[in-house]
Amino acid sequence: MRDARHAQAEVSFDEELHTDAAEDGHDWSDPLAVLGGKDLKKTVDQALEALPQAYREVLVLKEMEDCSYKEIADIVGVPIGTVMSRLARARKMLGGRLRETVDGTPHG
Repeated sequence: MRDARHAQAEVSFDEELHTDAAEDGHDWSDPLAVLGGKDLKKTVDQALEALPQAYREVLVLKEMEDCSYKEIADIVGVPIGTVMSRLARARKMLGGRLRETVDGTPHG
């Protein structure tokens, strides 16, 4: 029974499906290409500034200052789990704002 269940769970990987540009016409695997001729630093700075302070704070400490989760938790004064949660949400919000800049559509 275990072998039959394992055989059913196998899924093949379609190289073409997973390497072509996304349905929206952008190849999100290369963010620099998506932003093209736009001023990248200015675009990222504006997207960061648009984030709520609590999310921007953990994102900057982790990605720009290279702080550990524990260090961030100590600096911000919240539990490590909260740091991890805020970081995940901050990354998602930042990605949404950058997509909005590229596409001109509201993030969601």
